[in-house]
Amino acid sequence: TIGFALRNLTSIEQGLGELLRVLKPGGVVAILEFSRPVVPLFRRLVGFYNRYLLPWIGGVLSGSRGAYQYLPDSISK
Repeated sequence: TIGFALRNLTSIEQGLGELLRVLKPGGVVAILEFSRPVVPLFRRLVGFYNRYLLPWIGGVLSGSRGAYQYLPDSISK
């Protein structure tokens, strides 16, 4: 699995190639990624969720709110 990390790879092709190289035959790849929506209204709604709700929910579930405060900033770049 890989989550919230594709945008941090210097080469997506190399990163995915390595992921596939180590994948067992019949294995499954799961990728979770965020991006900025194009539609302005949806962008505002998602921005609100990312900025306020995601850090709170992530903090409650994981005990590490800081990790989920970084995420919205990295999505907007």
